[in-house]
Amino acid sequence: MSKALLQALFICFGIYTGQAQWELTSEFRPRLEYRQGFNQPILKGQKPITFVSQRTRIQSDFRSPQFRLYASLQNVRVWGDVPQLNREDTNGLAFHQIFAELYIHPQWTLKLGRQELNYDTHRILGNVGWAQPARSHDLVLLRWHKSSAEFHLGAAYNQNSEGLTDQTPLSGTYKALQLLWYHRTSDHGKWSILLLNNGMPLSYFEVEPETSDIQYSQTIGFYWDRNFGRWEATLEGYHQTGKDPQARPLEAYLGRLELHYNKQAKLSPVLGAEYISGNSRGEVQSQTNRAFSPLYGTNHKFNGLMDYFYVGNHQNSVGLIDTAVGFNWRPSKGSVLRLKAHRFMAAAEMPRNVNSRDLATELDIVYQKNVSPQMSFWLGASYLSATNGLQTLRHPLSKSRNSWFWAMLQIKPTLF
Repeated sequence: MSKALLQALFICFGIYTGQAQWELTSEFRPRLEYRQGFNQPILKGQKPITFVSQRTRIQSDFRSPQFRLYASLQNVRVWGDVPQLNREDTNGLAFHQIFAELYIHPQWTLKLGRQELNYDTHRILGNVGWAQPARSHDLVLLRWHKSSAEFHLGAAYNQNSEGLTDQTPLSGTYKALQLLWYHRTSDHGKWSILLLNNGMPLSYFEVEPETSDIQYSQTIGFYWDRNFGRWEATLEGYHQTGKDPQARPLEAYLGRLELHYNKQAKLSPVLGAEYISGNSRGEVQSQTNRAFSPLYGTNHKFNGLMDYFYVGNHQNSVGLIDTAVGFNWRPSKGSVLRLKAHRFMAAAEMPRNVNSRDLATELDIVYQKNVSPQMSFWLGASYLSATNGLQTLRHPLSKSRNSWFWAMLQIKPTLF
């Protein structure tokens, strides 16, 4: 099957016309990790884990005056997940992206198929490029652009397979989604407005039988980035309303501010703060859910690199207040050292047996070296100290001291 897919890929894109362009690129990205309390505090008696994951991609990009056809075929594996004498790969090959983009007007395009969605800082919609599989959507996207302005209108509706009756989508997948995004740039900065209508399948736990099978929530917000001399400020805010997957009213908020000083200098400090609303004591009160969800954002990029918040966890909980300070140091051309310290607190009241809203402190250090335009190398280390409050929320038998180390190589050559 994998061989047939590769043959089809090269047949489809190995055709040239006088005006067409075709490019074939690849990616090889292994990552070594040592996890001792990554994503969740490690429990007493548990042993840390060391492993190597790997992402391999072949990407074909065919462009003609009328359309663009793009395909990204990938394999994601963990070293050792198949025996040495294997007939097939555990995960096999899959299309991370495969779409057609039609040039219907000099200012209008229509993009159809499996594709990444990356908007603004990736806080609400992002490809999660750090994760080896990454995220993509089956979507129709209408795009307009003119000089300093852009407008996107997208829609998706999901089924698990061809069938005769309607189906509940796979776990964690929306049933329907619509988005509207408007963006403008100027000499001093840029700003955007995002509207996202997210339709999740109904969770049937304690819900009236006559309630609609799809529960829609609306996320409405803005992004603003501007330069003030040597300072660069990024501000964004979002409001969520509508219904959560259990058909409860939803009223939640997110606000984030980040300041960079002399961003391109050899030494550049950075300050940040973020507020994400939550539920008092980690429970939905008065049948209104006040816990904000970043939905389909690149959440690894925010709230510390150890993924303790909103990366498959901390949903419908006490929310988060994240204050951070750090710096970026560029010791030589093509290299950068990033250091950032976080203090995490609950945005809402903690459970009754916890007296403080303090959750944890975290220190992240990342070194990146661009050896060439096609090859880069990273080293990273993180340490998180969990308070009794975070241990109560996650697991009472967890350890307070948690650490994570990693190294990653990325090679992205252009083959043709």
